[in-house]
Amino acid sequence: MAINLLHPIKQTWRVLLLIGCLVLIALLVDAELYVGPETPLGGLFLVPLVVAAAYLPRWPIFLLAVATALAREYFGPNSLGPGTMERLALSTVAFAGVGLFSGELVRNRRMALELLQKVSRKCESARMRSRKPAPWSRAAPRACSRWTRKAR
Repeated sequence: MAINLLHPIKQTWRVLLLIGCLVLIALLVDAELYVGPETPLGGLFLVPLVVAAAYLPRWPIFLLAVATALAREYFGPNSLGPGTMERLALSTVAFAGVGLFSGELVRNRRMALELLQKVSRKCESARMRSRKPAPWSRAAPRACSRWTRKAR
């Protein structure tokens, strides 16, 4: 199933997405507590952050990353032990960095798709107008077809 990045989702779907990510984070914290500190599950905490970053603005992603790091540290198997501040700082930076980076990747992809659609519409309208091209506009349809082929 492809993710449609061009159209924004409704507010209710954003809330449901955020609730789903929070539930997944809570399940991961519980699973990490169950398996103990010997099995590292820290990388799995990135999955809900990346999913949420596709549809949420920057500040909620940052706050979700901080909340994830705090929940993992407070409820995790090494809760409030030695090295708590170091683990918390590193987790916060890692979660926030991955969440914000993936959010920017999605935003850049969305802008590129919008630009591609805009260029395709302009090229199509140029083709429709130039059924019999004037001498000064002969290069326009060929240039448009070249750009749309390269973008694909």
